[in-house]
Amino acid sequence: MFERLGIAAEMAPKVRLAAGGPNGRVSVLIASGEAEIGLQQVSELMANPDVEVIGMLPPELQQITIYSAAVTTNAREVEAAKTLIKALSAPSAAPIYKAKGLDPP
Repeated sequence: MFERLGIAAEMAPKVRLAAGGPNGRVSVLIASGEAEIGLQQVSELMANPDVEVIGMLPPELQQITIYSAAVTTNAREVEAAKTLIKALSAPSAAPIYKAKGLDPP
């Protein structure tokens, strides 16, 4: 992304990649003071109460993740799986998705 913005050379000495996992998330680096600015999926940032999300990247820089759900042919609890998928995709779930930084289906 920094290359697309034309600032890769300036940012290279300042960039710190997060290791991942519970203690290596971008939001943990920000909250601990190890980083001043973080770029990560907004839902991951919002999950940390010590981090303030101040804005979104412009649409042309966004990388959208689409989550899907399905029931496999060998599922043991087909009806339970279908019920879960129905609940996750119901209009009533939209406010929960939005509150967690996700776009509802």
